[in-house]
Amino acid sequence: AGVKQNTCCLLCGGEVSRVLVLTPTPIANNLEESGSPPSGATYPLDLYLCGGCGHLQLGVAVDPELLFRNYTYVSPPGMYEHWAQHAGHCASRFALREGDLVVEVGSNNGDLLREYRDRGMRVLGFEPAAEIAAISRSRSIPTEEAFFTAENAARVADMHALRGTAKLVLANNVFAHLADLRDFMKAVDVFLAPDGVFVFEVHDRNTLVDQGDVWSVYHEHVHYWAFTPAVKFFESLGMHVFDVQLIPTHNGSMRVFVQRLSGGEQKRIETVSQFMAREEKDGLFERSTYAALGERVERTRSDFRLLLSALIWAPINAGGSRPRVVVLGCPAKLTTMAYHF
Repeated sequence: AGVKQNTCCLLCGGEVSRVLVLTPTPIANNLEESGSPPSGATYPLDLYLCGGCGHLQLGVAVDPELLFRNYTYVSPPGMYEHWAQHAGHCASRFALREGDLVVEVGSNNGDLLREYRDRGMRVLGFEPAAEIAAISRSRSIPTEEAFFTAENAARVADMHALRGTAKLVLANNVFAHLADLRDFMKAVDVFLAPDGVFVFEVHDRNTLVDQGDVWSVYHEHVHYWAFTPAVKFFESLGMHVFDVQLIPTHNGSMRVFVQRLSGGEQKRIETVSQFMAREEKDGLFERSTYAALGERVERTRSDFRLLLSALIWAPINAGGSRPRVVVLGCPAKLTTMAYHF
């Protein structure tokens, strides 16, 4: 219940094949009260590669209602500088003026929209997590407590006469979470002005492959974006990817800039072709790359278990008592690590 099999590529509809198997886990951020009986619900956590466009995705999509209605993660203070840089860069680059509309999807507690508001722009957030949306509204950030679907976008845009008026539509660390990307882009289209720009930030798949960062694999993340499949996806929608930037958040991410093909003056910069060439060179679309990644993960798992065993048994073998081993911390990534290791 609450799970849908992704039997084909969610970007191009092509054939997918399994390339990495991880241990099934519960939903990473649905932490339970200490002492309460565990729900026992776990979901498959396998990655599938598209043989057509090269996209990487989970084999299942968990119902967003289960994932996000009671979501607890809020943007930490350590991100303040990043959000200020985001707003400063985009406001300057796209010549935003006082009163221009900026819409953010998955706006969380409103930290990024506050940066735009303080620069004089009108702002609107979409945030389905009830408690977090309430925090945002308490900070005077207009926030719709709703998923960003085409239906909800049309309802809100028509209610407030905002259809086709947004100079920027933003999606930061949310574009990996969506099973139905085409409906999401229809919602973007509702708000986006003719010359407006869609900007999103996602974890860079090259980090997953290069650093073995499989802990970023959990059910919120349906997609594991590389840049080249993203370019192909937007081209299929009549849209134009004109820039990409590497950014340091989440151990390595990319910020992607998209506009309608008839959307104005933004010209594709050289970085785009360079980024695509790098991904081809790094083998991001080859099954052998993920076979090697799987072997690397299993070696790490074996090493970790040997270390843990030594920590537990060395005192006992020396005539002492069994030690207590305590793990401190609960990032979402720890769920994947704890279950797979």
